[in-house]
Amino acid sequence: MRAESGYAYGALGADIHVFGNGTPVYLLFTYQAVTSLESQWLCAQPSRMLDARAEIVAFTGRKAELADLTAWRDQPSRLAVRWLHGPGGQGKTRLAARLAADSQAAGWKVVKAVHGTDTAPGPAGSQDLRLDGHQGLLVLVDYADRWPASHLSWLFHNRLLHGKVPTRVLLIGRTVQGWPALRGQLDRLRVNAHTSDQLLPSLPASGDDRAHMFTTALACFRAHYEGVGDIASAGPPDSLDSEDFGLTLAVQMAALVTVDAAAHGRRAPTDMTGLVAYLLDREHENWRQLHENAAHGLPHRTPDHVMSRLVFTAVLTGALPRAAGETLLRRLFPGSDTGRLLADHALCYPPTDPAGSQVLEPLLPDRLAEDFLGLSLPGSPVTAYGIDEWCARSVAALFSRGDAESALGREAPQVPGWTPRAVTFLAEAAGRWPHVGHRHLFPALRADPDLALEAGSAALASLAAVPELDFELVDRIDRRFQSVTGNTRHYEIDFGYAELHERAARHKLTATLDTSEQARTWHRLSIRLAFASRHHDALQAASKAVQLSETIVAGEPDGDDWHNHSASLMQLSRALVNVGSTEEAVEPSATAVKILRTLVRGDEDRYKPAFAAALSWQATMFERTGDKEAALDYAEMAASCYNDLVSGRPARQAIPHLHNFTDALCQVGNYYSEDDRPDEALKVLTVALDLARTMAEATPQVDLPLVPPVLSGLSHALARLGRPDEALPYAREAVALTKRMHEFDPYEFGGGLLERLEWLGSLLAEAGRVDEAVDTWREAVDLHRALFSLGRAVDVAHVASVLEDMAQSLAESGRHEEALEPAKDAVLDYRLLTDANPSAFGEYLSAAVHNLALYHSQAGQVEEAVVRMEEAAGFHRLVAERTGRSAAVDRLASALRVLSEDYEKLGRTDDMLRSGTECLRVLEALAADDPEEYLLRRCSLQLSFAAQCLRAGRELGAALAAANAAAETYETLLRHDSDYGPALSRALTVLADVHDAMGNPKESRACRQRRDTADRGKKRRWRR
Repeated sequence: MRAESGYAYGALGADIHVFGNGTPVYLLFTYQAVTSLESQWLCAQPSRMLDARAEIVAFTGRKAELADLTAWRDQPSRLAVRWLHGPGGQGKTRLAARLAADSQAAGWKVVKAVHGTDTAPGPAGSQDLRLDGHQGLLVLVDYADRWPASHLSWLFHNRLLHGKVPTRVLLIGRTVQGWPALRGQLDRLRVNAHTSDQLLPSLPASGDDRAHMFTTALACFRAHYEGVGDIASAGPPDSLDSEDFGLTLAVQMAALVTVDAAAHGRRAPTDMTGLVAYLLDREHENWRQLHENAAHGLPHRTPDHVMSRLVFTAVLTGALPRAAGETLLRRLFPGSDTGRLLADHALCYPPTDPAGSQVLEPLLPDRLAEDFLGLSLPGSPVTAYGIDEWCARSVAALFSRGDAESALGREAPQVPGWTPRAVTFLAEAAGRWPHVGHRHLFPALRADPDLALEAGSAALASLAAVPELDFELVDRIDRRFQSVTGNTRHYEIDFGYAELHERAARHKLTATLDTSEQARTWHRLSIRLAFASRHHDALQAASKAVQLSETIVAGEPDGDDWHNHSASLMQLSRALVNVGSTEEAVEPSATAVKILRTLVRGDEDRYKPAFAAALSWQATMFERTGDKEAALDYAEMAASCYNDLVSGRPARQAIPHLHNFTDALCQVGNYYSEDDRPDEALKVLTVALDLARTMAEATPQVDLPLVPPVLSGLSHALARLGRPDEALPYAREAVALTKRMHEFDPYEFGGGLLERLEWLGSLLAEAGRVDEAVDTWREAVDLHRALFSLGRAVDVAHVASVLEDMAQSLAESGRHEEALEPAKDAVLDYRLLTDANPSAFGEYLSAAVHNLALYHSQAGQVEEAVVRMEEAAGFHRLVAERTGRSAAVDRLASALRVLSEDYEKLGRTDDMLRSGTECLRVLEALAADDPEEYLLRRCSLQLSFAAQCLRAGRELGAALAAANAAAETYETLLRHDSDYGPALSRALTVLADVHDAMGNPKESRACRQRRDTADRGKKRRWRR
C-alpha cells in the first residue's frame, strides 16, 4: 500500500515496486474505458476528442491487425510478449483498447501498467488484480519504448505475470527501441515464452479504408455538436490518399476539423499543416473565450498568450507535483500569481492522476503537442501561426540545472526531472520541424552534452531518429560518454545510446575511406551493440572490424596495428560467446593472446595491460569449454601481469589497473576453490577483498561491484574448509551489497544476486536456520520467476531444484503443510521441462511428484497424497520398463508401498491389496538380484502386507506365504547375527496371527513356541 497526497494505492494479487524514496517505479490498474465525457466540454477544445483514451471514434478498420492480436492472445502458450509499434498517431492505443474490451468480454483480466512518471495513471482506489475466475491475463504497457530498461525488468519481475492462467503482455511504442534487447533476454529463457512484434502499417492509399475511417469518424464527432446540419454527404479531402494521411490520427483530424468547421461556418483546410494549425487555433479560441468570460464572473484570469506559454511548458515537463509546478512557474513567470496560473491551466487541461493533485497536464495527443512545439518556436516555416520568442528562452530555462535545483529542492547540480520528456518531445518535433533541432534542441545539448546522457535511453533513441541530425553534436556527446564510461557499459542508457552511436557510426563509415578509422568504428559499434544485447548485430560489426584489421596487418603494420587487430579479435570472441558459439570463439581469443604475447616482448609497458586482459578472457574461454586446468593457468598468468603493473609503481601508474587486478585475483581464488584448494583460495581472496574494499570506499560507483564476488568466493572457500560459521557473515554481506546495487542496476547484478541468495540459503539451512533459509530461497525463486534474469538465462531445472531443497527443509523440520507450496511449484517446473524434453527430465518429474505425495501424506491430506502417488507410480513404472535400472524399480516399490498404506487409511481395500501385491513382486525381484541391498526391505514389506491382509480379512493365503517367507529369512539371518532376534519375533507373531485367522490353531501354537524359544535364547545370550 502506498499513500501520496491523501491518495492511497494498493494492489491485491500483485507486487508494488518502489524506489528507495518511495516513488513507484510503475503502477498497475484494472483497465477501464473512459466514459461520460460531456459534449460541451469536448467541443470547447476539439483536440480533446482526439485523445485515444476517450474512444470518441468507434473502432473501425484495422480488422486484420485486430485479428492478428486476437490470435496472438489465444495461442496455446502460457506466456507471450508482443511489441506493437508504429509512428505516433497510427492508432496503436486505440487498437490496444479494442483488444482490451474484447478480452474483458471473453473473460480475461486486463491490466494497464503505467510508468511512475506517466501523466495519466488511471482510476483511483485500491486495485484488485487477483486472477481468480479469469480465463487469462492481458497486460497493456503504453509508451514502452520510453520506459528505462531496468523499470521494464521490474515489471517483468511482478508475480502477477507468473500466475497459473495464460499471460499476455502487449508493449506499445512508436519505435522498437529496447525491443531487440528485451526479446534477446526472453528468447534465452528455458521456458516456452513466445515473443513477437507487430508493426502497425500506414493506412493503405488505395482502396476505401481511409474513406471509410473518415466517414465513421465524421459521424462520431458529429454526435457531439449541436446545430450542425446534415454533413453525412461531406466527402473526405481530395488529398486523403497522400502520404500525410497514412496515420489514423491524421484521418480523424480531417474528420474532426470538417465537423468543427461546419459547426462554426468555416472552411476546413485539407492539408496536414492546415489541420494542425486549425486545431491549435481552436485551443487559442477557447483560452481567449475563457479569459473574456472573466468579465461575467468566470474565475479565469489568464490571457490566451500566457495560457499558450503554460501549455508549451506542460508539453515539455509533463504533469508535476503542485509544489514543483509552483516553483517552476515562479521562475518562468516572475511576479505572476502561480496558483491562479495553475488553476486556469487545470480548467483547460484537468489533472488525470488518481489523487487529482498534479498540475500542468499536457496537451494531447502527443503528435499534436509536438506540432505545437514546432509552430510556437522561432524558425517555424508556417507564417500564419504566430511564433513566441519566450518559448525559445523557456527551452533553455527548462534545461537549466539551477532551475532543477530550485524547483525540486535538490542541492546537487542535477538535470531537471522533466529532461527525458523534454528531449524526447523536442527530438520528435525536430523530425517534422527541422528548426526545432537546429535552433533549439541541438544548441542546448551542445552547451551541456550530459543532458542527452541523463535524458535516458528513449530520449537518445528519439534523437538518433532525427533526419537532420547534427553529427558534430553527437561526437561531442560521445566524447563525454567515453570520458565517463570508457568502453564499459551504462545500463540505463545502453539501448538508446547504441542507436545513437550506430547512426553516427554509419555516417562516419560513409564519410571516410581510411581503413584504420573504419576498423575502429566497427569495433566500437560492436561493443555498444553488445551492451544493448543486440548480439547478432554486434557479431556482424565485430566480424567487419576483424576483416578490416586483417587487411591492415597484412600490409606493413606497426605495433599499434597489431594491438588494434587483437582488440578486434577479442571483441569477436566475446560476440561469438554471446550468440552461443563458444567453440568458434576459442580461436580468435587464442590468436589475440598470441599477438599480444609477441607485442609484450617488444614493449612491455605499452602492451601488458591488453595482454593481461586477453589472458583473463582466455581463462574464461577455457572454463567455458571445460578445461579447468588451462583456465587456472591463464588466470594465474593474468593476475601475475596485473601484479607487475601495480606493484612498486607510482600511484598514477598503478591505480588504473587495480580494478582489473582485483578482478583477476577473484578469478584465481574461485578457481582454486573449485580445484579443492581452499587454503590457497582463502589467501588470494583475502588480498582481493582488501583491495576491493579500499577502492569501493573511494569510488563506489565504479568499484563497489568488485566486492560481492570476492565475499562470495571467501564464503565458499571457508565452507570447503569446514568453517561454515565464518562463511555465513561473508555470504550475508555479499547478498546485502548486491541487493543495494541491484536496486539501481538490475541488468548488471540480477544474476549475481540469484547465485548469492541460493548459496546463503544453503548455508542457513546447514546451520539449522530453516526460516531464514526458506525466506532466502523464496527470494531467489521470485527472481528466477522473472521473464528474464537480467543478463542470464533462467535455468528452470535449477529453480525446481531450489524449490525441492526448500520443501525438504520445511518437511524435515515438521512443517509439512508449508512444504507443499514449493513442492507443487517444483512439480510445475518439471512438467514444463518434461513437455519439452521427456527423456532428460522425466525422472526428475517423477521424483518431484513422489516427494509431493509424501508431503501431502505427512500433512494428513491422504486423498491428495494418493492422487499424486498414483501419478508418481505411473511415471516410475514407465521409466523402469524403459530402462530396467534398479533405481527406477526401487522408486516404484517405494511408491507402491506408500500407496498401499494410504489406500488402507481411505478404506480402499482392493486397491490396497493390489498395490501391496505388486510391491511384493517388485521387491522380490530386486532382492533376488541384490540381496544385500533389498532382502531386509522385502522382509519388512512381507510382514506389513500380511498385517494389512489380516486387518482386511482378505487374501489370507497370500498373507501366510508372505509372513512365512519373512520368518524363514530372519531365522536364517539369526544363525549368523543375534541382532535379528527381535525381527524374527515380530515375524513369528504375525505368522501366528495369520494361522489363527485361517483357523489353524496347531500351526499358530507352533509359531508362538518358536518365538518364545527364540526369545529365551536371546535372553541367555544377554546374560552371558
